Amino acid sequence: MAIHPSYPGLEVTIVVNGNQAKEYDDGSDPDPNTTKRYVESITGAAFHVNFIFRKPFPASRPVSARLFVDGQQLSSKTMLTQGVVDQDGERYSIQGAPSYVNSVPALQEFRFSSLKSTESGDEPITEDMIRDLRSIGTISVQLRAQNRLDTSVEKPTIETYNEKAAKGNVISHMVGLGPAKAIEGYKISHPKFWGRKARFTTVYEKDEKPFLVFDFHYRSLDALKSLHIIPRTAEPVVPMDIENVNVGDLAPAEMQRLLVRLQEQHRARTETAQSQIKTERFRSIKTENGRSAGDDTDQDELEITGARPVQRRGPGRRLPQDNDVVIELD
Repeated sequence: MAIHPSYPGLEVTIVVNGNQAKEYDDGSDPDPNTTKRYVESITGAAFHVNFIFRKPFPASRPVSARLFVDGQQLSSKTMLTQGVVDQDGERYSIQGAPSYVNSVPALQEFRFSSLKSTESGDEPITEDMIRDLRSIGTISVQLRAQNRLDTSVEKPTIETYNEKAAKGNVISHMVGLGPAKAIEGYKISHPKFWGRKARFTTVYEKDEKPFLVFDFHYRSLDALKSLHIIPRTAEPVVPMDIENVNVGDLAPAEMQRLLVRLQEQHRARTETAQSQIKTERFRSIKTENGRSAGDDTDQDELEITGARPVQRRGPGRRLPQDNDVVIELD
């Protein structure tokens, strides 16, 4: 149901095939007095618009609803919201476009019909065509407040009559209607049918601009996914034979998967090559005795004394140094 924070108690819904349509919000409202929603359209499905007025909706004036479909006004309804007295409220509905069949009032229900797009054709693109296409796909409900100015019953009267037409019926008077007088607390019923010539007329003063607009943008399920209004359905992953794949036969999603696979393979080959280079470098700096080139210690054991290492020499001959005293033995 579509609501507006400035008018609590008012709900407007689209009903498709007898079920309330699920609404989607894209997070944008073009105007502070406009509520924008998306609904799914189904080819051939009938729909209508429901209204509910509950407290605390201000019920001081009647509300006029004008229904525009694809930019054209197809119906309207005056809703007397003065009767909103409890949470049950008042319910109204616009079921279709009013018409006549053999002078009998009729109703043409609203139905979704599919469209096909094409890029071919020699028909020139005009401003009117662009404007008309821009309005297609929207159900717009405009609400206006109004005042009842005048309600009257019109009854024709005559001053003379033909005696032959009366066929012996002697008549001397007929009933007319005097001027309307306001009576506080007097309630008027709204009969559906009056006399054959009498007519019940109500004149309203309507505000020039709507105080509230509900725009329902209807799209197919695929179109809603394409517009990212609802999440896309994840496509099943099919194994791909990269060696024998024909790139020209791939769909965009498959092309993307192929690119990701190739990037992963390239990254793996690069990491393997870098690891092999590091291993070869490490091997090349080894000395013949298996020690690293930077390791200048011999294989003798080191003994730690205090903070300085003392190298323990193994048995062997030592050459004299400059401060040594040399004694020669015969």
